[in-house]
Order: sequence, then C-alpha cells, then structure tokens
Amino acid sequence: MEQARSVPVGNNIFWIQMNLQREQAVGWVAGAGFRRITPFSGFSQLLLMLEERLDALSPARSGPLHPPESWHPQYELRVLMREHYSWQGVLCRLDTHQQMQFRSVLELLLLFETMTAEQKGSDPLYK
Repeated sequence: MEQARSVPVGNNIFWIQMNLQREQAVGWVAGAGFRRITPFSGFSQLLLMLEERLDALSPARSGPLHPPESWHPQYELRVLMREHYSWQGVLCRLDTHQQMQFRSVLELLLLFETMTAEQKGSDPLYK
C-alpha cells in the first residue's frame, strides 16, 4: 500500500498562466522543479508535467516562493498532499484572490475548467 506523500514546504507552489484556444487550455507554468517558464497544451499535459516535477522533488531542494519577476500568472497552485496518486491542495485565482480547495486531481481539473470558463465570460479578449 502506498504511503501518504506530503510535499515539502516551498516545493509545492506552481504558477500558471493559461488561455483557451479552440476550446483547449494552453499556457505556461513555473515553480517548483521548473528551471524556467514552461509551455503546455491542454489540461492533461499540465497535470502530467506537474506530477513529474512533484515526483522529482526532494526535501533538500526548496522551490521558489514567488513567481519569476516580470511574469504575471493567473493562478497559484499549492499541492499540500499526494496520496494514492491523488492530490489535495489549494488553487488561487490571483486577480480575484479567490481560493478553492481540492481533494483530488479530478476536482482540480474541474476547478481549472470552471475558472477558465468564468474568465472567458468576463474577459473582452475572449469575446
């Protein structure tokens, strides 16, 4: 049986900038385990990239606590615990400071889709 894997403090923070293009999320991610701002295409690619980074992190390597300078991401993702291949944490929309907790990767995916749809409805660039 797999043990709960708590993610070391400082290694659990990711920043995400995303837009919808042809109904697919595309964007950039930075944070723990990333050497630079990295592009992604689709929610599934984003989640796989984050899972790889979380697997590679060790308590000895501390991740950044702030996004790269001169970059203004839309979301901050804090993964607090991973157990049985699921994640628990907090997703924060940085422009509104709206914070939502999630208890599974599926919940996280639904939060991203909901927040992206809300942004699409209120952002003149999407109209």
